[in-house]
Parts: sequence; structure tokens; C-alpha cells
Amino acid sequence: MTTRQSKSFADVTFMEAVARRSRVYLILKPVTPETDKRLRSQFLGAAGPDRLVLDVPVAKDHKVCVPVGWELGMAFPMGHFLLQARTTVLDHCQFQLYPTRRVDGLVVQRPTRILSINRRSQPRYEVDPSTYIVASLWPADSLAHGDQTAVRSGQLVNWSANGLGIKLAAELPFSPGIQMIIRLEKAGSDEWPIFQAILRHCTPQENGQWLAGFSDVGGVGPGQAVSTIESIVVP
Repeated sequence: MTTRQSKSFADVTFMEAVARRSRVYLILKPVTPETDKRLRSQFLGAAGPDRLVLDVPVAKDHKVCVPVGWELGMAFPMGHFLLQARTTVLDHCQFQLYPTRRVDGLVVQRPTRILSINRRSQPRYEVDPSTYIVASLWPADSLAHGDQTAVRSGQLVNWSANGLGIKLAAELPFSPGIQMIIRLEKAGSDEWPIFQAILRHCTPQENGQWLAGFSDVGGVGPGQAVSTIESIVVP
């Protein structure tokens, strides 16, 4: 009778990601001037028990050389979850993708810890696609200082007791953790409610759009944020 060595959740997850050649988004640390914060890459293979090989990351249409020793945040889909981990660049290589083809690869430390940013303690409800609800989004700090030019527009697609999911045509140029002001605009409604919320992620979708997830959503009542309301009203 053979014994099979037990594997951790991280071991199994990264094996799956490599086998499926999952897309992965990398967040650099440190970020140098004129460097994109989020880079596109892909799991290619393994280079030993504790090393993963990623495709050389791309920003817009050009490859980015990430130095050895730099830290990376990783975000990648797995089934119905979006997972996050942190790693370190160990080396660069020529990875044999096929018997007759080698590609530039980035060797990183295989993380031992993974977090899910889709973990929900409350049920999420999908919005009927025929009920089109526009969402206008502003950074709260910008509005508080009288600047409404950073507004972005999307479509509400799901909600929970203290969360919102908003579909966008392009990635939000804001970092997770920023406080946002959100106005939901439904034609024919008695009023358009205004909320404050925390941006948790902005995730690429298969159709080329993006899904922004917000938590800690709370209504902004009359008289609670006069300077913010003033900025929204200014032509």
C-alpha cells in the first residue's frame, strides 16, 4: 500500500494554475516613476518544488523586466474565486513551453499562503440585466476638495448587504483601499441614492471589461457630507 504525501491548499492551487495556464496580474513593489502598477502575465510551469515560472509580464504592449529580489503581488482567478498571494522574483530563464519553442520566463518563489478576496459572509444578489442602473464613481478625497473631474461611470451588476459590484469599460486608476463616493442612477426612481464605500479590487473580465468590487458601503444621508454634495452639484 502506497502513501500519498499530503499537499497544502497553496500547493494544489498553484498546480492547478500552472496546469490551466491561468492568467495572473502582478503588482510591483517598489513602483518606480512611470512604471505601471499592474502587469499582465501567465503561469507557465514549475522550476523545482518551490519555484514557479511566469511569462515575462506585459504592460500595455511592451514587456517589463522585473529585477531579481523585487516583491510582487499576484492576483489570479481559480474557478469562482479570485485569489491573492505575495512572492519574490528569484531569477529569469528561457522556459521550454513546447518541444520546439522557448520563451522568456520569470522565476518566482512559490507562495505558501493564499488569500481569497471573494470570501463573502453575506449573500450577493445579481441585478436583472434589463434593469440598467448607472453608477457614477468619484474618489472621496477629490470631491471633498471640490474636484469632480475624476468621475468614472459604470453599471451596477450585483450587491450585498454592505457591498457593490460595478462593471466598467476600463480599469479604475485608483488603488484598492481608497474611499469612493458612488451615486446609483436608475431612470424613473424617486431619487438617486449616494453611498460611500471602499474599493477592494478591480478585476479584468473575459469580455474586456472590468469588475470593481466595493465593501463597507454606507448611505450618505442629507447634511452628512455637505462639501461632497456641493462638489457633485457644481457644473
